[in-house]
Amino acid sequence: MIEDFLAAYGQLSENATGQIALRPLAPEHLRFRNPTLAAWLPGAGSTDEPASTELAHESAPSKDRSASAKSPPPPPLAEKLRLAARFLLRRASILAGVRQKRWLPTEPFPPFRLAKLPADELRALRHAAALQSVTVNDLLIRDAFLAIAAWNAQHARRPWRRWLRLAMPTNLRSRAHNDLPAANVMSYAFLDRRREDCQDPQALLAGIAEESRIIRAGNLSLEFLLGLDIASRWPRLFRAAIGFRRCMATVALTYLGDPTRRFVERFPRRDDGKIVSGNVALTLIAGCPPIRELTRAAVTTGTYGGELTVGLRADRRWFSESDAQRFLDSIVERLRASMVDHGGTA
Repeated sequence: MIEDFLAAYGQLSENATGQIALRPLAPEHLRFRNPTLAAWLPGAGSTDEPASTELAHESAPSKDRSASAKSPPPPPLAEKLRLAARFLLRRASILAGVRQKRWLPTEPFPPFRLAKLPADELRALRHAAALQSVTVNDLLIRDAFLAIAAWNAQHARRPWRRWLRLAMPTNLRSRAHNDLPAANVMSYAFLDRRREDCQDPQALLAGIAEESRIIRAGNLSLEFLLGLDIASRWPRLFRAAIGFRRCMATVALTYLGDPTRRFVERFPRRDDGKIVSGNVALTLIAGCPPIRELTRAAVTTGTYGGELTVGLRADRRWFSESDAQRFLDSIVERLRASMVDHGGTA
């Protein structure tokens, strides 16, 4: 939708009179979003087949791609069942809150906070990932675990022994979904780690990189949807499962990559890589998903115009504005430490 808006605006602003009549909206054509846009605005869209929109996950540099391409085979059914049982039996730790205001209503969309790392720091982070033959996403996951573990160690009111769990939305769209409307085709993947696992950052990173490869190779995030489908066949069991007051994830973590790489239209760009449409420039792409009960924070990272953004929503019943900012700062500090520790100079 961002792409459609920018293309339409650019076409309008380039017209001398500012009057271009768009064809009436045809709901039955919405599933063909960009080809339809090309029909509405001649020359504004491309009828080429859209590029694949598979799981947004930054690859390791080219010298490591041949190795990363040799993904492990999909796990057998027994392994999938073991992973499902592990998810159900392990209890996720709640992100420790600094204050308690339980009487406040639950807010799915509390205030959104944002931090930006400039282009030189993003280059340094990519360089640090390349030196270790991992992806930027692997570093983000590792540093999120380290920040969460340190936060809970400092603020938990009693010793915590449960698992730290990250819930990560995964995009299931492929070329087979090109005719679908603008809607989510996604699931969740989950990563669990103990507090003790966070005491060795290098081993933690290696384990995350390996598990991420297994998740992608076996399409394990799809198993979450299949589990919901099976559970829905027994309505009482399903209601009990989703109604049970239980922390399903400590933090939700989303990595968007660069959304503009999936645009069909080729927009002009400024020297800093930001898109230009007519007389306006798209300077920032940022957002954060809602939070659910007992998952007190959601973090979103993405790249655009050579910059890395880190966004946070935190439950205001447990986090004041300053507390939320401190938690966001702790994640950013971990990322900057990753650049320095592994020679990631810009």
